[in-house]
This record gives sequence, C-alpha cells and structure tokens, in this order.
Amino acid sequence: MGQALLAAAFGAFSLLSQVLVLREVSFLFLGHELSLGLALSGWILWSGVGSFHFKSRRPLIPLALCVCSAPLSLLLAREASRLLPAGAVPGLFAILALSLALTAPAGLCAGWFCASVMSVPFYIFEAAGAFAGGAVFTFLLAGKVRPMSAACAAGALLLLAEAAAGRREDRRLRAGLWALCAAACALGFWRDLPSRGLRYARYALEREVETPYGRFALASGGGHTVLLEDGFVSGQVPDPASSEETAHLPLLAHPKPKSVFVAGTPGLLALPEILKHKPETLEAAEIDGRKAETVLGMLSLGRGVLLREEDPRQALRSSPGRYDVILQTVPEPVNAAANRLFTLEFFREAKAALKPGGILAFTVPSSENYLSPEEGYLAACLLKTVREAFPSVALVPGRRMLVLASEKPLDISPALLEARYRARRLKTTALVPAAFPILLHAQRRQWLEQSIEKAGRPSLNSDLDPVSYFITWRVWLSKFVSPGYLLGACASLLLLLWALGLVLSRWRDWLGENDLMGLFAMGFWGMTLEVALMLCAQSALGALHWQMGLLFASFMLGLALGGACFKPVRGGAWVLLLLLVSAAAVSAGLARAAGTLVRLEGAGGLWALLGLQAGVGALVGAAFPPALALARHEPSRLYACDLWGSCLGGALCASTLVPLLGLKPALLISGLPCLAAALLCLPSLRRP
Repeated sequence: MGQALLAAAFGAFSLLSQVLVLREVSFLFLGHELSLGLALSGWILWSGVGSFHFKSRRPLIPLALCVCSAPLSLLLAREASRLLPAGAVPGLFAILALSLALTAPAGLCAGWFCASVMSVPFYIFEAAGAFAGGAVFTFLLAGKVRPMSAACAAGALLLLAEAAAGRREDRRLRAGLWALCAAACALGFWRDLPSRGLRYARYALEREVETPYGRFALASGGGHTVLLEDGFVSGQVPDPASSEETAHLPLLAHPKPKSVFVAGTPGLLALPEILKHKPETLEAAEIDGRKAETVLGMLSLGRGVLLREEDPRQALRSSPGRYDVILQTVPEPVNAAANRLFTLEFFREAKAALKPGGILAFTVPSSENYLSPEEGYLAACLLKTVREAFPSVALVPGRRMLVLASEKPLDISPALLEARYRARRLKTTALVPAAFPILLHAQRRQWLEQSIEKAGRPSLNSDLDPVSYFITWRVWLSKFVSPGYLLGACASLLLLLWALGLVLSRWRDWLGENDLMGLFAMGFWGMTLEVALMLCAQSALGALHWQMGLLFASFMLGLALGGACFKPVRGGAWVLLLLLVSAAAVSAGLARAAGTLVRLEGAGGLWALLGLQAGVGALVGAAFPPALALARHEPSRLYACDLWGSCLGGALCASTLVPLLGLKPALLISGLPCLAAALLCLPSLRRP
C-alpha cells in the first residue's frame, strides 16, 4: 500500500510540475502552442536519459532532487527571458535550446527516480496519480494559486508520501535531503516576485495576474499603462490614436450601427470611443473574466456595455443575425489562440451573426509604405480567407491595415465618412475628418493591394491548418540569415546527424527486439497524437492553458487503465503486434475525422477530446506489459525506449509536421512508425 501511495504521489507531483514548467516556458515564447510541444518533448527526452543511464539503490536521492528541481525550473524559465528580445518570436534554435535546457533538471531527476523503482504496478499507480494531479490543477489550482506555491506544496506532499511508504533510509540522509528541499523552496519564494518582472524589462511591472486562461500584466512605461498578454503588448492607456482607429472607421462605414459586438483586448480599451456612436446594444465577449474586469477597471465607463464571459466564437454562434458591426480587434495571429479569430470558420460565423449589410472589421500588421515578406504573406493569406466568406472586402492602409468585410458593396469615400462623423457629432483628437482623404487616397490603397499580390499564392487560414504555425516557421527560417542563428542551425543539424548515427548503429540489434521496436513506435505514436489533439483542442475551444492539465491527465488515466488491463502473459509479441496495427488504424480514423475535431464545441467537445486522449493513452499503456513479458530487457530500459519514441514524436509534430503540413497530415503520419514496426516484427513471429 505504501509503495502504491508513493507511486501515485510521484505521478501527481510529476504532472503538476510538468504543467507548471511548460506553462512558464510557453509564456517565455509569447504563449505559442508549438513551444509547449517542444518543451514537452524535451522533458520526455531527459526523462528517458535519466531512466536509461541512471539508477540508484537509494531512490530518496533522485526523489528529493525532483522536489528541488520544480521551483528552480520555474525560476530558470523566468531568468531565461534575459536572453530573448522582448515581444519578438524567437528562432527555432532558441526555442529548441531553451526548451531542452529548462526541462533538463526536472526531466533527468524524474527519469532517474523511475529507473530506481520501475515496475508494472509502479507504472500503473504513477499514471493514476498523474490523472489526479492534472484534475486538481485544472479545477483547484489554475489561476488561483501561484505556480511557486503549488510546486512547493506538491513537493512537500511527495516527501511525506515517501516517508509514509516505510522505506528504510538513513535518518541523517533523509534529514539532509529534506533540508535541501526546504532550501530550494525558500529560494523559490525569495525570488518569486522579483523574477516575475524580468520578462517585462522595458517596463516597470505594476501587477501580474495569472488566470486559468493565461497570464496578463499591467506595467508602466513612457507615461502609459501597458497591458501585456503572455509577454505580448496588446494595448496601452492612454492611447487615443489607437482607440480611435479601432472604433471610428469601421463604425463610420456603417450607416447606422445600432448593435455592435467587440472581441479582443484592444476593443475593450476602445469601448469609450465606440460609445460615442450611441449604439443601442454594445456587447464585448472575453472568456477570461478577470482580464476583462481589470481592463474595464482602467476605463471610465458608465452603463451601456454588456460583458459576456465566454469564447467570442461561441458568443457569435449563439447570436445569428444580431449585429450591425463586429469589431475583431486581436492584433495578429501570433499563436493558435489568437489565430482562431482569423480563420475561415470564424469569418463564416461572423457573417452569420451579422444583419443584412453588416460589417466585420479586423486589422493586420502593416506599415505606411512598406510590407515585409512575412507581413505580405500573412496579409495575403488572411485576405484570401476572408474573401471566401464575404464578397465585398475593402482595405484601409495605415500603421495597421484595416480590413472591412460585408455581403454588400462598401462605400468608404472620405466625403461620406465625414458627413456621418459630423451627423453623429463625434469629437476626436487623432482621427479627424481632415485625415480621411489621406487615409483613403486611391493611390495608397492601390499600392497596398499590389504589395499584397506580390506575396504569391497563399493558402487559406483554417482551424485545421492554422496560418499562425506556418508564419512562425517562416519567421524561424528568416532568422537563420544572422550568424548566431546560422550557427544554431548547424549545431542542430550536427546533433540530428549524431542521433541518427546512434540509432543506425544499433538498428540491426533492434530488428530482433520486438519489445524495443514496439515501445519506441507506440511512444512516437502516442506523443504525436497527444500534441496534435492538444492543438485540435486549442483550435476548437481556445482555452488550452486551462485545459492542458486535464488533457495531460486524461492521457495518463488511459496509460493507467491500459497498463492495468493487459497483464504480462505468454504471446506478448502477438499482443504487441495487435496494438501496433490498432494504433495505425486509430491514426487513419482520426485523420479522416480531423475536420470534426476542430469543430467541437463547449463541454461536450471538451469531453470528446478528453476521451480521445484517454483512448490513445490506453493503447500506449497496454503495450508496456506485453513488452515486459518478453523478458529481454530491464523495465527501466523499456521505459526509456518508450520515452525516446515519445520525445521524437512530440518534437517532430510540433516543429515540422503541423507547421508545414497541418493537423490532418500530422494525425495520419503518426501511425506510420507503428506500421513499420509491425512489419518488422512479422519475421520473428513466424520463426519456430
């Protein structure tokens, strides 16, 4: 009983610390979801290294180091912000290198401890504990308890579980290790608040708030209060020019905007300007209620704004034919969460929510007289996408390109806009009628159209194939022109060649080892699908940072159930072959249903994705007992092989498959190693 309690406590601690560190790494990279996949792969890689190369007769030593590593990893992730340019998407090498470095301490210690105590019962109870840890984080800790406090409390509970397990350890050793853990936690609490300000080096941090949906901060700089979301500047107060540009041109383009819908933080900051048009109803949708209340608290607003604490897309789906103007003010699809409001599916949902003649407005990164290749490609992609939903699209050049879309032809002549401006008795400081002829000059608009056409033939931006991933890939490649990034690319290539050489040197030995091949392939398959389904959840539901713990927990629950249902029996090779073929079939089925996955909605959609994660985990977990029954390798070696396959699958999915090919091909490709392993296993099964 004591060993089962220890395994469960370790599983809960491991998943909780993993989620906390991965969230911290993601915030370091502007909340980009691909960094989650790469950091998760790094964690698993180091766990495999620790499991394969280390083993201790005194498991308390690696266990105590695990407890120490959690708060220290959080601090290291925050300190790493000194190495990155503020507000910019890092290069691929930077993300790879930092993901590997920041997950190394915790991953190595976790693998070391697992190698010291690994068995089938431990594997099962650890997975069950991880499920409990993920559920506790999602429903009790996320956005309510500081990450440092959660990590230290979970570590203390793990040490208590180890003491209750009744393991015989030297009292002086235990006391010394407990003192080391206490020192690590004390350091974490001491540096917790100061380290939070490091990522906002250009500003003076006033307040940082972590919610279930992400992290936002208020900082001061240049006489303004700046609002940052996941390290990305989303607005500032006062900023009359931006607020007036956000509100007035789209509303002036409509003859009588009685009902207005707003999505995005800049739109919240522009609510005072929107109210100048005296709409009968003004609704703002924001899933993160704490963030919305903080932003509204910065403004002097009376009555007249209805705040809907829900996903903007869900709000539009439930309001057909309701609005005259929809202001989508998220600045750009810097990650998949933001990209959800720039896809073909969103544009169609917005069209359905508009009244006849209604207008959708959004902006795209641009400049007065130059479009970079990345900006040009993004603009071309989004324009091609919005024109699939709206027959009439008008562009307004400026610091940010304004896009207006409607079913009916749009008239945005300077004279008409000025007449409406004066009829509504508007008073503005930056966007005045005298500027309308300049902003809307035909030559400027023609130059903008021609510049976008030079971007080539862009693809459509959809929930299934988000442009944010591919744009990030292009940014990664563009950074290779600098010597530092070129050196990083060469280092990555040498590391890849070394790893391939290591695998090829042992490939002949692996051909006869069904257990190693099978677990490596199942690990690859499971982690590729886990990352791909995680990204599907972001496209469909848009709350990955809150759901991440629950998604990981469901996968671990599946591991526990799969490991418990399949006992080590004779004929394990045939069972392993059946699981490999089943995994490949699941990949084909999920790829075929990919369009349905990204259209899931609400609680029902979340439960469906959780069920899929659990099912994938069950197949992976079921492969471990049959492989162990073959009795060719120690459990720790098999565990390490499974982890290395998982590492390769997650890294390949996040860094290459999804950015270049999309979610559907990634789901399909995940099953190819399982098919290959099944075919390679057949000759040995036919031998007498």
